[in-house]
Amino acid sequence: MQPSLRPNPSLEPDCHRQGTWPARLLLSIIRLAGQAPCRRGRLRSSVRPHNDMPFDLTEPFILDTERQLGASLPVSYKTAMSRSNGGEIEALGVVWQLHPIADTSDRKRLARTANHIICETASLQSWSRFPPGALSIGANGSGDCLVFLRSVNSFGPAVHLWSHETGQTELLAQDFGELHRT
Repeated sequence: MQPSLRPNPSLEPDCHRQGTWPARLLLSIIRLAGQAPCRRGRLRSSVRPHNDMPFDLTEPFILDTERQLGASLPVSYKTAMSRSNGGEIEALGVVWQLHPIADTSDRKRLARTANHIICETASLQSWSRFPPGALSIGANGSGDCLVFLRSVNSFGPAVHLWSHETGQTELLAQDFGELHRT
């Protein structure tokens, strides 16, 4: 009798068997990325498309935000946000997510602006190194923020980079309009 050329499944390491959790996890990850056929045999991805396109913004929401802040926002920032509330900018080779201005006109806009500038700034004010009077307008996902610095009753047009590690701010642009939106 000739020995079988097929490997004995009982001798196979557990991590390579189809039914073990590492193999199932790997197949799930591949399927989610849309690289492997699902059970029905077609290529399908369960990853949802990016639907966080920024909305336009009407002036009453900007005025309400200024009232809550007790200071006026820079004109170039208000103009940019009225066209596209939120979005991304690229600066110093990094993509920054802009915090939107709160928009309560409907449920969809309310949900998309839940991380508005007032909320994000309030969260950062609990950090001991966050500059007093600063307004967070964007973040890079690593803890650093783009901020406006407040003078008496308005925020200056200059955009500063706040480092969460050092607590220092450095000038990034003289005006929000100088930054490249992606």
